[in-house]
Amino acid sequence: MAKVQFNLNDTLLRQRGERDSRPEPDTPALAADTPPVAAVEPPPTEPAAPARKPSRQAHKAAAFQRPISVQTSILLPPSLWDQLARLASDCGGLATPNRVLIDILEARGPRDLERAAGDLDRFLSLPADQTGVGDPWEERNVRLPIELRKRLDELRRRLTTAGLTQATRAHLIAASVLLHAPSTGEETRALMAEQRADAFRRAVAQAPLLHTG
Repeated sequence: MAKVQFNLNDTLLRQRGERDSRPEPDTPALAADTPPVAAVEPPPTEPAAPARKPSRQAHKAAAFQRPISVQTSILLPPSLWDQLARLASDCGGLATPNRVLIDILEARGPRDLERAAGDLDRFLSLPADQTGVGDPWEERNVRLPIELRKRLDELRRRLTTAGLTQATRAHLIAASVLLHAPSTGEETRALMAEQRADAFRRAVAQAPLLHTG
């Protein structure tokens, strides 16, 4: 029995030595249904272009192209709306009632506190059948030039701060129309021509700003 056990152990040792002396098998290939994985280099990242500072010309062009009018709710006695419509019609279709109103306010409306207070005092001193104060007034939307709207609102604010509670935008506009509107179509055309020439002068004065760096 001891000899058999010896021979058996010897055989196992010999087999183990033969196995250890064999070369290592190659790594088994990937399965056919397993796609190879390829390393992909990320695309080169281009440096971001530095932000360009807007030129002075761009700033001036943007300022020149800003909206120049704003929709404004205006209350007037119906008689004054009728007067504006009549003046526009007498111009031969060259203007609308809203355009006539804007020209009156820009050319003859108050530009300082003293003029605004004087026009308001004269307006409120007239008989109610002329001013329409106390009667229902008609509301319409008119696109007023921004600077005109700001001027009217600033005058109204300063007058009401001084205690003149009747200094509303509607009263200031009504006073300008009632006291300073043209009387005839010919006078209205002259007023429109004056305002158009003034607009041309402003456009020419601003035009060089668009071409300077």
